[in-house]
Amino acid sequence: MRYPLDDVKTIRAKLGGTVNDVVLTVIAAGFRALLHARGEDTKGRILKTMVPVSVRRESQAGQLNNRIAAVYPELPLDTPDLVAALRKIREQMDGIKQSHQAVAADVLTAMAGFQPSELIAQASRLAAQMSDTATESVYETVATNVPGPQKPLFALGRQLHELLPWIPLAPPVRINVPISSYNGGLVFGIVADYAASPDLEVLADGIRGALDALKRIAAAPAPDA
Repeated sequence: MRYPLDDVKTIRAKLGGTVNDVVLTVIAAGFRALLHARGEDTKGRILKTMVPVSVRRESQAGQLNNRIAAVYPELPLDTPDLVAALRKIREQMDGIKQSHQAVAADVLTAMAGFQPSELIAQASRLAAQMSDTATESVYETVATNVPGPQKPLFALGRQLHELLPWIPLAPPVRINVPISSYNGGLVFGIVADYAASPDLEVLADGIRGALDALKRIAAAPAPDA
C-alpha cells in the first residue's frame, strides 16, 4: 500500500511527533480494526512491537559497520481517538530517545552513505536472531520505517516504480508490517501467515483509513481561541 509521504509529513507537522510516530499510530489503528473484525475486545490491549532502528553514529557514516538495535514500544489498541493514540506513542518514543536506547528513525536520512537495504537486511537478521529466545511477552509484530531515496531509480533504462519492503516471519510473530519510503511515497507492506490471518485486507484498510482520518484532522482549521 502506497501513501503520499508529504501527507504523512503534514500530519506530523500539524499534530506533532515524527513520521515514525505517525506510522506506529496507524499500524496500531490497523490492528485495532483487525481485532474488532474478529470480534475480539481491545479494552486494555496493547500491541508489543519490535522496531529495529540504526544506532550508528553520524561520525561512522560511510563505514561498513552499520549497527542495528531494537526498541519495544507498546502500541495502544484501546484508544480509538487517533490524536490521543499518537500522543501516547509520541510520549513513549520520546522516552526511548531520551534514554538513548536508539536513534530516531528519521535521523537516518541525514546519515551520508546510508543504504536502506542495509537496515532491511539487518532488521531481518535481528528478527531471526531474536526468535531463538523470544516469547509472546517480548513482541507480537515487527514494524520498520526505512527512509529510501526520494527520486526515481533506474536500471538499464527502466524506472523502478515501487520499492516493496519485506521482513521475514519468525515464531511467535504471525504478522509483520515493514515500511519504506521511495520517490515521494510511503509504502506499507504486510507479511503474514495467511493460514493464520486470511483477513489481512482488514488490517490494510484500517491503516489506510487511519492515515486518511489523520490527514483530515491535520487539514481542519484550528478552533477559535
